[in-house]
Amino acid sequence: MWINRKSVAAVAVAGSLTIAGCSAERGGAPAGQPAGAQTLTIWAPAGTEGDFVRKVVEKWNAGHETKFVAQDLPAATASEDGIAAAVAAKSTPELFIGASTAQSPSLAESGGVLNLSKEFPDAESFVTQRSGQAILDNYRAADGSLYVVPWRTNPVMVFHNKALLKKAGLDAEKPPATYSEYLAAFKALKVAGIAPIAQSIDQTWWHRNFDWYPTYLAAAKHGLLSEKVDASAFNEQAGVESMTFWREVFAKGYNARSSAGLDDTNPFNQGKSAFYFSGPWNIPSMTGPVAKQAGVGTVPVPDAKATGPVTTYGDIKHVVIFATAKNKSASWEFVKFYLNAENDAAFLSEMKQIPLRTTLADDVGEAFFKDNPLLVPFVEQTGSVLDLDLSTKTIDVLTTLSTAYQSAAIYGRQPVAEALKQAADQVDQLVGK
Repeated sequence: MWINRKSVAAVAVAGSLTIAGCSAERGGAPAGQPAGAQTLTIWAPAGTEGDFVRKVVEKWNAGHETKFVAQDLPAATASEDGIAAAVAAKSTPELFIGASTAQSPSLAESGGVLNLSKEFPDAESFVTQRSGQAILDNYRAADGSLYVVPWRTNPVMVFHNKALLKKAGLDAEKPPATYSEYLAAFKALKVAGIAPIAQSIDQTWWHRNFDWYPTYLAAAKHGLLSEKVDASAFNEQAGVESMTFWREVFAKGYNARSSAGLDDTNPFNQGKSAFYFSGPWNIPSMTGPVAKQAGVGTVPVPDAKATGPVTTYGDIKHVVIFATAKNKSASWEFVKFYLNAENDAAFLSEMKQIPLRTTLADDVGEAFFKDNPLLVPFVEQTGSVLDLDLSTKTIDVLTTLSTAYQSAAIYGRQPVAEALKQAADQVDQLVGK
């Protein structure tokens, strides 16, 4: 099993962040490429993130003989299973921007991605100089090598609509912090005829990263597995209390037991619900009336006591170079180009997502944060986040827990303690106890 001895990665970026008060076509060879020149393919995220990658590719192509073309992740591979199938079939391109921590161990163990420490003498020093020693150490494999380049983090926090809180008689400048305070606020909102919260109930494992898992991390301060990732660690008070909070949310009708419309039209972004657990990527999606007229605030996720810094899920993504790369050296040079200070600053500005760069605040300047106040809490939160467990079984673990969440929290079909005990027994078998 490919594991990291530190099974959950803490992001030590915010400690150094001091904050005061024509893209290319989606496929095909780059325009103007000389006949016979090499064209290398990048898999990029869909949507605006992919457009950003294409703009960087355009800049690279203007100054380099080896050209790249960025393609949206093909539909057949737009999941961890699809990517794994492509690795097995050796149909992967040069590199992938956006690999999840959940899948990274499996990609390394299968030989699907390059051992960067062995292939490139400056790989580890590049990661250290950009993101810090802690990031490098936390993403080493059990063999001591680095297989991913940590790229960005999107801490999960809680947005709230200030106008809706005021309408329900709540203090919009003093939003709730504990489970009991949230439940009381949700009750007041429901009485006022306002939808308190609208999180997805989709059972797919990764949805739990944006509802229960952040609240679990806030309570537990550690991941779902033991330090050696060979046993479950969630069947404890923190697991029970955090899932019981969500059980109350659904049982009292504060969050609908239906995901109808949530994927296409997010109620919070349309001003139709008061709270929303999400990351900074959601900022551009909020409509003008919500973000500017109603007013939006951001606070840490709740826990039982809300004392001291609150830990949350960091939603960290990576860049990997596939073993099928035709030009390893050019691919590595592009990775360094994509993650340089200029492009990191542009990514923060355009995507409202946070590159893992220790000099980020200085690079964008104080004026940027004055113009983008909603980003400030997220950047500050980067100093207290945890990632997923670095195990080849992480997706299976989260799938098991998502089933428990659906049964105990969403539908209340069994007691939380019973559901977590059953999940822990299954996970212990999965990870080898």
